[in-house]
Amino acid sequence: MNIDISTFTEHEIDNAIIDTIGFFEKIPSIDMKRLTRQIEITKSIMLAFQHGQKIAIIDAPTGFGKSILGFFLHFTIINLTRKKKPNLEDDEDYFRSYILTSNKYLQEQYQRD
Repeated sequence: MNIDISTFTEHEIDNAIIDTIGFFEKIPSIDMKRLTRQIEITKSIMLAFQHGQKIAIIDAPTGFGKSILGFFLHFTIINLTRKKKPNLEDDEDYFRSYILTSNKYLQEQYQRD
């Protein structure tokens, strides 16, 4: 599914991020204090998408939180688009995202966690 973020306002993006924060706050194992950078980067990526950027590549050191950033970004896009097209849940591709790993250990960690 191709989603055009440029049709959304910065206010709508901010609200989607707030909704995503609310979702993540309900997960007991997540320390929201450690997500400050991921939330800031999500906002930057969403604004870049709003201005026509099509791809975001994250290069950060081990332990930065790239995985949680990916999940946070994914749920922000879901929260953003769901408000304009609430029936998107019927499209199974709507909830799909991909994470590339450099080794089997990381794949096993994702399955376990």
